[in-house]
Amino acid sequence: MKEKKDKSFFDYFNFENVIEDIGILIKNSDKVLDILFSDNEETVKCKQEELKEEGLDFSGIKKVFSFDMDKLNTKELKIYGNTHSNIIYVNGILTDLNDLREHMNCLGKAFNSDIKAFHNETGGVLIDLIESSYDRGELERTPLAEAMAKEILAKLEISKEDLHLIGHSQGAIILNNALEIVQDECKFEDLSRLHFYTFGAGLKNCILNNNIHVEHFANEGDLIPNMGILNKDSEVEHTGDLYTREANGHYFLENYLIPLRDGKFGTESKFYNLVNTASIQNFLTQKTESLQIDTELKYENKSQKKPA
Repeated sequence: MKEKKDKSFFDYFNFENVIEDIGILIKNSDKVLDILFSDNEETVKCKQEELKEEGLDFSGIKKVFSFDMDKLNTKELKIYGNTHSNIIYVNGILTDLNDLREHMNCLGKAFNSDIKAFHNETGGVLIDLIESSYDRGELERTPLAEAMAKEILAKLEISKEDLHLIGHSQGAIILNNALEIVQDECKFEDLSRLHFYTFGAGLKNCILNNNIHVEHFANEGDLIPNMGILNKDSEVEHTGDLYTREANGHYFLENYLIPLRDGKFGTESKFYNLVNTASIQNFLTQKTESLQIDTELKYENKSQKKPA
């Protein structure tokens, strides 16, 4: 049996993957349909195991192709982790709470510090991509970006520490829009305390005040930044420093944070020099041994409603 990891949305656009798997897909189309459309969890798990025996892992396919229209531009801001932390992470598309927790754990070990996360909830691939397109445009900002801006402004008001904002994929787009609001409303002297790091960002525009420290990390073979920060046809000059490497992949941990730890994006960036590299190495050692997540996500939002 072939060893294959769970596929993400982006893997379905890899020609080699399609060619390799198309025969198995045709042969097992009935099982794939059951996984996609069955409401019986036991049936879904059973069909997933049968496909694994064929060498095809579709355990994540339902998350990839399902969507919830009610979540289109109606997301509430949900904050997890240490709400007093000055390190804030915003995730990209198709990130559920388990993925968010893994990202937070790795970042926490990297910085040797507690992490706060603004969870960009997934509504499924269709909703997330529509939102990303909306946020990339010149239209009014989404309620989520506005809520993040309010939180950032409040943090700048109550704390004199530097604030580090980390955004992956769609999360970088939302954070950028939040910072456009922040820079118009906060005190000028506070802007120099803002540090914004993007990973695999599909930003169409990133034009922020020069007092905000901005760094972009992008794989040259990653489709998403090639529609934004790496778009050679764009006439927009993005704010900040750009760090690239000749590589594919869009995953936050495997394709960005871990290579950055290894110096694959160079060693000059502020982000590289901030992280505790020994802590990331320790995380990786544990991760290869099926790291058990040992902390529950602490949830807080203004409405005091907990997620279902």
